[in-house]
Amino acid sequence: MRHPFQITAVAVIVATVMIPAISPSESRAGRFAASTASCARNNSGTEAEELGCALAAERRSAAVLEDALAHTLHAANAIDRQYSDAISSSRPPSLVDALRSSQESWRRYALTQCQLEGATSFGGGGTDILAARCQSRLNLRRAAELRATADLISR
Repeated sequence: MRHPFQITAVAVIVATVMIPAISPSESRAGRFAASTASCARNNSGTEAEELGCALAAERRSAAVLEDALAHTLHAANAIDRQYSDAISSSRPPSLVDALRSSQESWRRYALTQCQLEGATSFGGGGTDILAARCQSRLNLRRAAELRATADLISR
């Protein structure tokens, strides 16, 4: 039987490879996939080692997410400025404001979803591991969403 971390790590690796990278996060995404694979190969360690791997993956996925957010904010800001200059009689809707609102809503969702997933350990030692894996997974999904949004904005 496969250990749950192997399944999660494989899913994260697949998601990282399938997500089109944008500069400068391209190298960060590659490092994320390599280090996640290393944790998956060495998952026969202690609970503390598994937690260390899960937390490290969470930190790396957060960096990938922040890169994607910065890229998307840059694209949204450029379009907001361009649109504002073209139409001076009325204030157009702000893509930056909409993106910030969306991101804040997503952060609240991710927090509560990962608390729920961690709670499935019923207070056991795996709570933090499950929550960190969840956050890593959701960070990578959100990064992909943000990249798609940046592509939509820049079309």
